[in-house]
Amino acid sequence: MEKKLNTTHEFEFCDGEKTELTLAFYKLYQLKSSQYKAYYEAYNQITTKKQIAEELDLVKILYVAYLCAHLKDAEIMPEETFMEKCGCDREALVEAYEALTQPKKHQASVNRSEEKQGPGSSE
Repeated sequence: MEKKLNTTHEFEFCDGEKTELTLAFYKLYQLKSSQYKAYYEAYNQITTKKQIAEELDLVKILYVAYLCAHLKDAEIMPEETFMEKCGCDREALVEAYEALTQPKKHQASVNRSEEKQGPGSSE
């Protein structure tokens, strides 16, 4: 299995469709210089507070990660559509956020979960 760089995360929407997300610094730099600059500014406001003030901030950060991953695409999903496709699985949203912002901590948590289950065990 090919190991992915920890700068991207594959996110699955509630309808089963998957998309790449990234908050790599160069991608954020590109976003800041694009027509989506307002999203970068909103992201920066949220992240400089060092905490999520409201639930929608989390979705906003994930949308920024979507924009960063898809800046060169011919068609960009509108923010409202992105929010609808996210559904209400808060655990999945938090996991995606953690994978993007704390990739080493997130992976350590995944590894601990796998160790608890043991090899070949299933739930």
